[in-house]
Amino acid sequence: MRKMTVYRLAAVCLLVALIGALLCGCAKKDDEDDKLFAYSPNGGKAFQTNLSGSSKKVMQTEIVIEVSSEKTANKFEEQDYKICNAVLMELRSVTEDKLKEADIQKTIGQELKIIINETMDTDSVKNVYFKSFVVA
Repeated sequence: MRKMTVYRLAAVCLLVALIGALLCGCAKKDDEDDKLFAYSPNGGKAFQTNLSGSSKKVMQTEIVIEVSSEKTANKFEEQDYKICNAVLMELRSVTEDKLKEADIQKTIGQELKIIINETMDTDSVKNVYFKSFVVA
């Protein structure tokens, strides 16, 4: 009878240890899923384009795209030309009046996020950040 109690206690301890190990493994995987990766289109160089309309002003900006996986960042690098085209088309649509809006960088960043996700047929783009934003 005493031997049976020892085996039951050992089994319970083993079960608790196994459940603990599984929970730790799941927590670690969740942390890895939260990791984001940066990708700089156009080889990290600035985009430069005229503003839309009759303005003679030019916009120059560098962006960094935050994506959900390293695999996506690599895919974006391989198809950089598609992203550059989408970014330039969006930036060319910006008017001088639109630039006067208070949160214009935030607005353009959100628009770029949507357009890049559509262009690349994904939802991996999490944020678009500006390293520089100049209008002259």
